[in-house]
Amino acid sequence: MSYHLILMIALAIIGLSAFLHSLRWAQAKNVNIYAMAPFNYATAAAIFIIWTFSAGIPFNMHSLLHGCAVGLCYGTTFFLLLYGMRRAGVAKTTIIVNLAYILPVLASVFIWKERLTSLLIAGIILGLISIPLILWPSANDRQNGKSKNVIICVLALSGLYFSQGLAYTIMKSFEMLDRPSDKPLMLAGLFSTAA
Repeated sequence: MSYHLILMIALAIIGLSAFLHSLRWAQAKNVNIYAMAPFNYATAAAIFIIWTFSAGIPFNMHSLLHGCAVGLCYGTTFFLLLYGMRRAGVAKTTIIVNLAYILPVLASVFIWKERLTSLLIAGIILGLISIPLILWPSANDRQNGKSKNVIICVLALSGLYFSQGLAYTIMKSFEMLDRPSDKPLMLAGLFSTAA
């Protein structure tokens, strides 16, 4: 694994964590998050639509559909993020989202036949072990009779994990198309659908 890839993953994790903390801050300040997110997505969609047309990028249905599929995942993920942050806190929710990178790694190995290294195996095993430990309800929740709420929270965080992991995997499949010039078109589809 190159240092460039490690740096990009680290920046993605930092950016995602900052986004989640800004959502938590907005919740604390009683900002209407359900209005904030579509505005941000619509703004990003407009930017990428303008970029696509001004750069003369030809229309490609596969690239657009990849973006729309990721946008559907992002829309689902957004609602599960908000629920997870309210019920489980920012820390657990952020960890679950970041662990969703395991899904595209597994897809890379099994679908695209990428090489499996010992470091990758160790990361996958540790990640898979950590997920149930993170989702396991605290002793306080179990003692206070919140088992129904705990089950709903675990289901929501599990849905968050799979929705975000699917989004990452679809993004990886777009990369495998080897059409980097189509990325603005794909992102236009993503943010238009998410909005």
